[in-house]
Amino acid sequence: MKFKTLYFPVLKSTNQYMNDLLNAGKEIDGLCVRAGFQEAGKGQADNSWHSKADKNLLISLGFDFSFLQAAQQFSITQMASLAVLEVLKTFLPQAELSVKWPNDIFVGDKKIGGMLISNTVNGQQLERTIIGLGINLNQTTFPETITRAVSLGQLTGELVNLHDFEQKLLDSLLTQAVFLKTETGRKILEKNYLSHLYAFDKFRLYGVNGQKKRLKITGIGDFGYLLMEDKQGQAFSFDMKEIVFLF
Repeated sequence: MKFKTLYFPVLKSTNQYMNDLLNAGKEIDGLCVRAGFQEAGKGQADNSWHSKADKNLLISLGFDFSFLQAAQQFSITQMASLAVLEVLKTFLPQAELSVKWPNDIFVGDKKIGGMLISNTVNGQQLERTIIGLGINLNQTTFPETITRAVSLGQLTGELVNLHDFEQKLLDSLLTQAVFLKTETGRKILEKNYLSHLYAFDKFRLYGVNGQKKRLKITGIGDFGYLLMEDKQGQAFSFDMKEIVFLF
């Protein structure tokens, strides 16, 4: 498959543009929408996404993953995360790259990117998937309220070609997406995701219901729930926004 790319200097949101196409009955499989600037970019769970114009990669991609069941949808997050890491490793071969659950891309303890994935579901099956990606490439300053952001250009000291990075990412996504088609492939994705998961199998502090708890991540459950346990071995399961990473 080859993506058809649409570029817009300004959009409210690339994901919203794709959603509007989907709601209008348009086919989005194989479509890539890129914006130079998003007026209302979103991260996970309604968090805002800050980006300066034409400095970063802001894209949304359409896929037909109707062969997946709804309970398997987190495999898509795992696939996309690994695709981003694969490309970043070509620029930062010695860096500590990881995925902070569920879908933030980290270099060390700083965030270099993130994603927002939405699926349409018919019964127990997925239909279409929109993968929104924001990767900090050439931005050198961030708002004071954003203390953990970093860009690829800051880390390499060089200007990143947005088009070249985009093409590498699209190629990596198509390569990783093949693993979604079989149970064996999805197990490989999960194994690789866990091996790159920030703080996996390490006890650290988290915020749960306004309280601090020392927990460790033990795995990923259906629908992407975060599986954890405390030092007494008691098991926990958290959905997004039910737990906060404390730094």
